[in-house]
Amino acid sequence: MRRYDLPPMMGSIIDKKATEQREKEAKEAHRAELPDFANNMWKSYIDIINLDYTEGYLKMTRFDCPVCFDTFPETDAIFCTSLDPEIEDHDRHQFCKNCLHGHAIAASTQMLFGKGGAGVTCLEHGCKGVILQARVTPVLNADEKKQFEERILNIALQESGLKNLVKCQRCFYAVVNDQPKEVDSIFECENEKCGFHYCRLCERPYDEKHKDKTCDQVMTICIRICAKCQNEFTRDGGCSKMTCNRCGTTQCYLCKQSGVDYSHFSDNGCPLWMNDQQVAARDEQERQNIIASAKDDALLEADRQGLK
Repeated sequence: MRRYDLPPMMGSIIDKKATEQREKEAKEAHRAELPDFANNMWKSYIDIINLDYTEGYLKMTRFDCPVCFDTFPETDAIFCTSLDPEIEDHDRHQFCKNCLHGHAIAASTQMLFGKGGAGVTCLEHGCKGVILQARVTPVLNADEKKQFEERILNIALQESGLKNLVKCQRCFYAVVNDQPKEVDSIFECENEKCGFHYCRLCERPYDEKHKDKTCDQVMTICIRICAKCQNEFTRDGGCSKMTCNRCGTTQCYLCKQSGVDYSHFSDNGCPLWMNDQQVAARDEQERQNIIASAKDDALLEADRQGLK
């Protein structure tokens, strides 16, 4: 028989595979089974390694707005702040931009501002905190921002305690006037978009009806007071449904009931249209009725006590 020798390279490959096979068989023969607790620990470790942390991360970085109940990124949250230095552990309520925007728009016509006009009141019921102006204005457009800042300025002026502060009846313009109203009786608003004039003596508009006439000659209507913010105003023509230029509260000019709409007016109740002379006559009749009623009550009380 003829013998063939393998090439050196082939022999080396065969010897390497044989060695690896023997090592593998030796390891299998000496391998020990892991106990159950070790297998369970290993499985738990593998589960942790493969866990998707995305959902948990999102929960940690998002919040639920308590007004609209929608979920938003934590970076979009707007918080309230306490202005009371005595409150150390203030609960900082957080809201979304959309809800704050609606609240700020409402604040421009209603009394929803914090002390001194520092910002708007917190949306959380019962919270005495405020959302500062610096956090509110970024959610407003240019027109909304201007109206909001004018409202803030007006609130600040009201609470400033400035002496001789005279304010426009139609807009938020105000000025300090050291002259007594008996000397400088006509207020002229310097707001270019307003320009309203009124008499400081009788609070009536200084128009063609007032020029060259004394206050007594034109003072035919009593000054009304807003039932909500106590702002004084008068009617310059128009219907009997009034809207306060400070807080936006509607009010009947005749019976002074607040929160009215056009359904309040009728021919059998408060007429929607009534001229100044008719309103003056109605006010005078109401005054006389109050005096008569007070006299009757006093007489009844005196009679009851035997003092008559």
